[in-house]
Amino acid sequence: MVALPDRILRSAEEYLVWEPTQEERYEYWDGQVVMISGATRNHNRISANFFKLLDDALTDRSCEVYIVDVKVQVEPGQKYFYPDVVVTCDERDIDPQLVQFPCLIIEVLSPSTEAADRGKKFAKYRQSATL
Repeated sequence: MVALPDRILRSAEEYLVWEPTQEERYEYWDGQVVMISGATRNHNRISANFFKLLDDALTDRSCEVYIVDVKVQVEPGQKYFYPDVVVTCDERDIDPQLVQFPCLIIEVLSPSTEAADRGKKFAKYRQSATL
């Protein structure tokens, strides 16, 4: 049996071509490709509730609400994350793979993701000019 590395190194360009072909989801952290785990039913329900509330509230605006499987370009060429819910109202968001100009990001906390979500990810999200 061959042990696979926990983290795979790739360029951002390689990641953006490779990742959509995978069954699992992977985030990109400064060259490291990191597989993210699936969510529990409660986690999924909370995300779905946020999606429904936001989608209903934004009906009259040219905004799009995405859940779970849409990645966000947090830092071009450096960081690409999968938040639980993301909203964009920016007409420049035309890339079918990712949101580049989010105006709202929601991360549903769980014991296994809370430290990263509140720490490194939150710090990077706060640097976005469009949030």
